[in-house]
Amino acid sequence: MRVLHVSPTHFGDASIVGGAERYAWELARAMAAQVDVTFLTFGKTPAEFDRDGVHVEVLRHVPVIDHPLASNPLSRRFLSVVRRADVVHCHQVHTFATNAALLFGRATGRPVFVTDLGGGHMRAPSSYVRMMRLAAGFLLISDYSRRLWADAPRSTRPDRLEVIYGGVDVDQFSPGGVKDPHRVLYVGRLLPHKGVEHLIDAITPPLTLHIVGRPYDAAYVAMLRDRARGKPVVFEESVDDRGLVDRYRSAFVSVLPSVSTDWRGRTTTVAELFGLVVIEAMACGTPAIVSRTTSLPELVNDAITGFIVPAGDAGALRDRLLQLCARPDLAAAMGARAREAV
Repeated sequence: MRVLHVSPTHFGDASIVGGAERYAWELARAMAAQVDVTFLTFGKTPAEFDRDGVHVEVLRHVPVIDHPLASNPLSRRFLSVVRRADVVHCHQVHTFATNAALLFGRATGRPVFVTDLGGGHMRAPSSYVRMMRLAAGFLLISDYSRRLWADAPRSTRPDRLEVIYGGVDVDQFSPGGVKDPHRVLYVGRLLPHKGVEHLIDAITPPLTLHIVGRPYDAAYVAMLRDRARGKPVVFEESVDDRGLVDRYRSAFVSVLPSVSTDWRGRTTTVAELFGLVVIEAMACGTPAIVSRTTSLPELVNDAITGFIVPAGDAGALRDRLLQLCARPDLAAAMGARAREAV
């Protein structure tokens, strides 16, 4: 069987690499142990290579919609790649690539699956007409995401909604090394809905904070750096996968403090449709603290594998951080249970 995964963005420094892209790539990598997998994505320069058992094709794209957080690309070669697949899995909803795959799949009898990974305000025909009924399966990554789609207008809602959660390579993301009993870790893109300023506000001696993530909003990052002035906060913009595992292993806790309403007062319902970094940290034996928003409470068993705190509440976050810092035995026990849960 030949399976094709389609992700609008993934490879290259000019691309967007966040949880959505990592989700699609990890699923493709895991599938490659069972079937022939091609991972199709888009970029300014076409390329073709093999990585981790997956055949990767990068098509030169025509940018249909210019948006800083999303790509809605087209390529003249797209359908020629789809034609070689037996099964297609599109990792975004309202893109021209997904729409083309759905129509081509219906015409040729190929099953096409679709997953919603968020990704900004993209527009395609499926934004206005009920094209998702052409999908062989509509696979969502959290129960929260399923509930959002269940409330969507019937004109765009699929007939059937299913949930498959994300996964990580538990051999790669595994416990090891020595934990720093004071180090708090944040991993993720530096965007306003991540609520990183509340985590910075929560840092107090003896805590230290490592922020690992690429900047996508210059004003927001400038605000974070100003907020962190005089505090033991380290910013790291570029860390490879091996370095990321090391960061997870060395921290005594990892935090994803996302918010629905950001520092500018903008509100979103899709701040976190899953939160892959949470289970990456947990797989490394590190307990997680997440905010009580969107899908995040689905990932952490409160007071068992980590803690859930009110979104935007730096005081509550500080209390939980200091509790774990003062109780290394508790942090270790939570980390062990977190690993088991993943």
